Amino acid sequence: MKTMQKNSTAAGTMSRSGSIAASIENDILNGRLAPGCCLKSVRELAENYGVSKNVVCCAMDVLEQKNLIIRLPRKGFIVKAKAQQEGMIDVLLFAMDREPGKSAFVREMLRLPQTPGTDARINFTIRLACSQSEHSNARLEEELLRLEKFGYPDCVVIIPIGFTRREMEMCLKLPYPVIFLGEFNDRGSYPDLKYRQVYPESDTSAFVAGYAAKKGYRSMVKVIPEFACDAQYVMESNRNLRTAAERAGLAYSELLIPGRNQKEADLLMPYILEREKSRIQAADLLYSSWMAFPKMNFPHPELLNHFANPGTGVPWIRLDYTPLFEQLVKEIRNCRKTLTKSVIRKVPVPCIGIDSVPPDMMIV
Repeated sequence: MKTMQKNSTAAGTMSRSGSIAASIENDILNGRLAPGCCLKSVRELAENYGVSKNVVCCAMDVLEQKNLIIRLPRKGFIVKAKAQQEGMIDVLLFAMDREPGKSAFVREMLRLPQTPGTDARINFTIRLACSQSEHSNARLEEELLRLEKFGYPDCVVIIPIGFTRREMEMCLKLPYPVIFLGEFNDRGSYPDLKYRQVYPESDTSAFVAGYAAKKGYRSMVKVIPEFACDAQYVMESNRNLRTAAERAGLAYSELLIPGRNQKEADLLMPYILEREKSRIQAADLLYSSWMAFPKMNFPHPELLNHFANPGTGVPWIRLDYTPLFEQLVKEIRNCRKTLTKSVIRKVPVPCIGIDSVPPDMMIV
């Protein structure tokens, strides 16, 4: 008898919740509840319909399963946009830097969503923000507040230019899933946090050393900014290049550019190069993985950058980021899955040549 009574109660709950779900669904489909608007709280809905909060929660579960609403922390339930209801995935791609549009990596990440064969069910919206200082936390916080009010995407993909753990934690407070695309400045891993990250790994050291050897060069100098030289991945990159150069029979040395940040280093670089011109002229190749070479008023060796720097005319290493983007799409499709631990994907990307003409600037 007790079992029958319990089943009857459960059936009654489901019947009432189904009726409430149907009523709200009708309001959504008829436009009375607009996309992006917040539903009333569970308590308010329970009072309006004269039922328990448990019944309303069951109704919300039904609407979520029908892909009509989305549950957001600190915001309650939001009506999904029509595109989302039809199985589309809305993605916000965000990058902040002094000139994010000039970053070769950012430009490539903006180009790849538009290439043939990209999943048409994923909508990418681009947000590039300029920062005058080197990632002032106040500036980042301001931008994150804008992102929070931007709408209700299924996830946000953040390119963490210059980010450390502090900036990362700020981003994780957004009310929807976050995927970091690229490496953090300290290249740390944080086992106490739960986050998604996809970043590229390329064997540029072997490529640069091999390129120099093929051209018959005997020596190379790598230019390194002081503000980045303590980062783990910069130190690792320097070690790898030294090893690859020595294996190729090249004399290898480093030239440190002082400055507390990128802006100061860019200002000081011409003076350092002028001061060290005899050392520079003795080398066959001058290589930088961070900085754009300025115009030099003296004969100098061949210049090579890791990334494209529009307007300088300096050749750069061309990387194929297609495998990275393909992995990113997989993570986007799984972004709603609850994290039990961090998901960190390291994706090998090949070096595929040397480019000498900057690609067309992306218009977004």
